[in-house]
Amino acid sequence: MTRSKKPNVSIAVKVMFFANIVLAGVTFLSFLTPFIHPKYFWVFSIIGLFFPIYMLLHGGFLVYWLFTYRKKIWLSFFCLVFGFQHIQNYIGFHSNEMLIDEEKTFQMATFNISYGYFQIEKNKVSKKENSLLLAEKLEALKEVDIICFQEVGDYVYNILKKSFPKHKSYRIEKGVVIFSKFPIGNKGFIEFGTFTNSCIWADVTIKGEKVRIYNFHLQSNKVSKDADGIVENLQNNENVKWYKDIKGILRKYKNTNISRSRQIDKVVNHMEQCPYPFLVGTDMNDVPVSYIYRQISKISSDAFRERGKGLGTTYAGNIPLLRIDYLFYSKTFRCLQYKTPTTNISDHYPVVATLSHHFEN
Repeated sequence: MTRSKKPNVSIAVKVMFFANIVLAGVTFLSFLTPFIHPKYFWVFSIIGLFFPIYMLLHGGFLVYWLFTYRKKIWLSFFCLVFGFQHIQNYIGFHSNEMLIDEEKTFQMATFNISYGYFQIEKNKVSKKENSLLLAEKLEALKEVDIICFQEVGDYVYNILKKSFPKHKSYRIEKGVVIFSKFPIGNKGFIEFGTFTNSCIWADVTIKGEKVRIYNFHLQSNKVSKDADGIVENLQNNENVKWYKDIKGILRKYKNTNISRSRQIDKVVNHMEQCPYPFLVGTDMNDVPVSYIYRQISKISSDAFRERGKGLGTTYAGNIPLLRIDYLFYSKTFRCLQYKTPTTNISDHYPVVATLSHHFEN
């Protein structure tokens, strides 16, 4: 009796499967990222940052094995299945076609407006022309009831006040401001110990019920310009020690990520003691597969996850697929509509949601 020969597996298939195993291992580590505080193992934060790339690569492997060696398809298949709960934080699978009762709903938005200088720095427009452009683009948000702005200085704040004359505002000199059509009562802030990042809160009355609005901007990574410089130098074949630049970027990312984790711990602790339902508009400078996102999502709902449709990208810079701007809310509220209108006045997109409320009488 002759023995059946084992199928001849090519070297290419072996190499591809080894690469698939490595990718699966990194993907598994990214699943752990939300549960690990950056002050203990900050490297996990970098692993979680590239989660969408892992899913795209698994999709590529899935197609490759489907047409070459189907017995090896299971590894990427299971990674995609187990990763689907996180995929929903980047891609929305909902429809925005819902009947909306305006008597029981209101609109809320969050928008990092880049101090109003985006077009001045990018296209060298004059300050006068830029002011007119800002006023024109902000017109689209005039009917929004509550707006949380980040990166607001004196220049753009004066434009915002003229653009939203029907809104009351609360601002401290640390870059964040709340605009609300609802009356503002008590207000305050949570000290982060930095000049450019902070959290403010304000109590408003909606349909006779008190609601607390939080607006916060967490520590920036401060690596975008460094990363762009490395890419530009490599494209120009300039003789630079790029590995030293990358080391510097990693050092910055480590420090800023630890700062963000401490800031979100302060904010969440304050929210847990809040006596009212709450709404949150924020630029967290972090992705959904992160410790920061998990901490706040444990006590609130994410508007994109509830009603988002298509890609959830909110950052318009050179780094693709980044969702770092969020609208959260306590369980009292429900999101009926979610959108991220495109704009050319910031490197962020505004996030706008229509919410309904179900207060207990």
